[in-house]
Amino acid sequence: MKIYYWSPFLSRIATVASVIKSIEAIEDYSKKKVDLSIIDSVGEWKQIPEKTKNIKIIKLYKKSIIEKLPRGGFLRSRFTQLVIFFLSFFRLINLLKKDKPDYLIAHLIISLPLAVMMLIQSKTKLVIRISGFPKLNIFRKIYWKFFGKKVHKVTCPTIATLEKLKLLNIFDQKKLFLLHDPIISPKTIVLKKK
Repeated sequence: MKIYYWSPFLSRIATVASVIKSIEAIEDYSKKKVDLSIIDSVGEWKQIPEKTKNIKIIKLYKKSIIEKLPRGGFLRSRFTQLVIFFLSFFRLINLLKKDKPDYLIAHLIISLPLAVMMLIQSKTKLVIRISGFPKLNIFRKIYWKFFGKKVHKVTCPTIATLEKLKLLNIFDQKKLFLLHDPIISPKTIVLKKK
């Protein structure tokens, strides 16, 4: 089984640790052989901690441009998200068509995987990971509802987020699941006990 993670981030947030811990949990507890990779859109994943260097990274671009993109503030971050969307659009399509992963788990800037999955014929199942409590303006609600038809599952980190999405009726209710962030690892507990 092949699983790709899509999680382009602009700053070190909890989602980064969540992605890494998710990969580690799948590696530790999966009964099947799983090929796990993170898609690096513009060089953001070159900053991952040393202890996670064994995680496979698929670079959409050879050169990193994350340092050149504006960060901080609402307008600057939205501009950068648009740049990532347009720069990654065709490269993500080509990657999914070529590699044919079984699952694409999208954590951040999910607008791109939503659009891509609507446009291509693929057996890849899209899993949306809602990070935190989403701010849903009218545009985002319409966008998610329209493009959300191709979503296989939607996971929420809290009961409050799950209930909010159920009330908004954006995704099919049967596709919504509670899945807490995997922030605690047994290895960390054992080390701290020592």
